[in-house]
Amino acid sequence: AHGRIEEPENRQMSTPESKVRDPVVKWAKAQGIMHVRMAMRPGVASGVPDDLFLLHGGHAVFIEFKRPGKEPTPIQTAKLLRLRDLGFFAVWADDSDAAITVLKAFMLKLEQAL
Repeated sequence: AHGRIEEPENRQMSTPESKVRDPVVKWAKAQGIMHVRMAMRPGVASGVPDDLFLLHGGHAVFIEFKRPGKEPTPIQTAKLLRLRDLGFFAVWADDSDAAITVLKAFMLKLEQAL
């Protein structure tokens, strides 16, 4: 199944976010990508994406993981858009394969820029 990334559409509740996040974090760490869990940390503003992936060359990808079929809250959507406005790569995902595909595409883009 193809997961949805970014813009909210029709959704339905299913499994916990960790079932989407955990395979992505495992894959990212195997690629040498540093993962920072931002959720519930002191000083992190409400709505900031839960996860930050730090890639070689000082690049960052923010991902807000959602249960399959769920969409970001309005404040989460606003924060994702604000991060994009600041030049960051920021998306949401309700499917681990789709999130990994996004990270792979971002890495490929970085390699092609060298």
